[in-house]
Amino acid sequence: MTLRSILLLVAVASALPVGAVDLVGEPANVRALFARGERLLETNQVDEARLVFDSLVTFHADSPNRDLWLTNRGRAELRATRFSEAIASFSLALSTTSSSRLRSELHFHRGNARYAMGYARAAMSDFVVSWRDSRRRELTELALDAVVAVLDSLPRVALPIGPLLGLSQQQRCTLVEVVGDRLVQRGQGDIAMGLAVGCSKPLSLPLSRFPDSVRLAVFLPFSGPLADFGDQLWRGVLLAVELYEAETGRSLDVALFDTQADPVTAARIAKEISDRDFDAAIGPLTSDAAIAVAGVLTDRPETPFLLPAASEGGLTALGPSVFQLVPNLELQAAAMATHAVSVLGCDSAVVLTATEPLLIRQAEAFAARFRSLGGTVVMQRYYRSRDRDFGPYLQDIKATLNGWVSVDDGVYLNAVGDTLDAQTIPATVDCLYLPGAGAQLRLLLPQIEFYNISGWRLGNDAFGDDAILNLADNVTSRVIFPSALSANEVGGAYGRLATMYGIRYDGPVSRLTGLGYDAVSLLAAVLNEGVDNSAELVIRLNSVAGFEGTHGTISFNAMRENREIPLYKIANKQQERIGLSGLTPSRETPPSVSEEN
Repeated sequence: MTLRSILLLVAVASALPVGAVDLVGEPANVRALFARGERLLETNQVDEARLVFDSLVTFHADSPNRDLWLTNRGRAELRATRFSEAIASFSLALSTTSSSRLRSELHFHRGNARYAMGYARAAMSDFVVSWRDSRRRELTELALDAVVAVLDSLPRVALPIGPLLGLSQQQRCTLVEVVGDRLVQRGQGDIAMGLAVGCSKPLSLPLSRFPDSVRLAVFLPFSGPLADFGDQLWRGVLLAVELYEAETGRSLDVALFDTQADPVTAARIAKEISDRDFDAAIGPLTSDAAIAVAGVLTDRPETPFLLPAASEGGLTALGPSVFQLVPNLELQAAAMATHAVSVLGCDSAVVLTATEPLLIRQAEAFAARFRSLGGTVVMQRYYRSRDRDFGPYLQDIKATLNGWVSVDDGVYLNAVGDTLDAQTIPATVDCLYLPGAGAQLRLLLPQIEFYNISGWRLGNDAFGDDAILNLADNVTSRVIFPSALSANEVGGAYGRLATMYGIRYDGPVSRLTGLGYDAVSLLAAVLNEGVDNSAELVIRLNSVAGFEGTHGTISFNAMRENREIPLYKIANKQQERIGLSGLTPSRETPPSVSEEN
């Protein structure tokens, strides 16, 4: 890369003006200062302009336009060739702004600063994201030109997989039209093929990587305290592999890796095999082991990792090819809030859960979603994990709902000063969100009934435990909860697995067996569409919607999380499916960026 080519890109980037801005509401002196900074930029007085925008950042940090101050400070630093400072300004603005227009510009500017610093791979990721998200023709053209320029000048820099997953069909076809032949010539024909699905662009590609055999790595605990669970999931994987091979005549070459239920061991194994060839991976079983493995294998963005059972939120952010089959617990909580408002008509909610980090995150996700839909969270209370008597918490909830005043421990007065019987006087709220563990919920739900608090009881998948299902009908009659672990007995996939499993193992199908079967079946369904390499497999998986598994439907959102969350009620001491949640939120896909040459 020549200095001339660097300076040319930098000059074009920094000259691109920020789109029209609206400073209504800003004080007159702030508007005047901003206008002065812009004039200084236009006349190439970049050092003076930087000082103006820096003063806005420093002295008007609480302004809703702080991202705009940072953007223009970065533009001035970029034109002054203060590249590391420009990267810092653009990165800080990206962490601040919620404007999609401004974000695409920021990625473009930061890409040029990174390009100038020699961080070519990170720059390429920024350029692709800018082109993908831009709504301004001038910016769209410049960003695509930058992608082409980097590909032409740096043969070793690959087109990143992560940002490509968010492309529309039209964008994919446009990109393959412009750079498809370049990718083939550079040995990235697999990515070009994935982009070209459904497009008219003819590509002359080399032979596919796995026409008859796909190499599948399976990470599970086959020894240690979770060995029984690993064996259950493995049985589902094995049955699905055998079915795929029998039906297609193709083979799945499976390599087993024992994580020993230990994240450190899982990470060590992943490090040892990271240079070996495999086309797809399933596992690990738990969220902590998944974090360890994904952290080691972030340099394989073209290899799909399917997490069949791990349910912690944020796992797919570990890499652009990580897919989560079980809807994560925070998405389940948000879906519960959506159902509460849009189906049950709840306007008010009380949140009560234990002080465990995972449960607290669920409670926060529910509350945030409930408020965003116009609901009011009356109060959030947290009990200790060892508590068995929930009376004090429930009395405080009743006091808040009824407007009572506490004068002593357990003694309450109404508005006219009368002493109240806090146990028998009723209180009503539209819904109570009660994520927790089965053992405590078995005690909490009857106590809510005893303290005469009315409202829908909304929970997490622990409400499907037998200890909850067997409670009295009056306790469970208004219970609704999400679960991604219950068998989808209305679908054909579960019946097929149950038949195969009964012949082989002579027993009922466990939840984990079903999830392992679903992971391989999903891969098989995509492979049967004619996928010939891992990169194309990642791109095709990203668009999966409506896949019917043994344990529910699988549809991936922008973060490759399963957004299909079945909801249940309790009737006749059994959980009864009432449908799928709607309007489950998705998060923006963050670009996968590493700052290296």
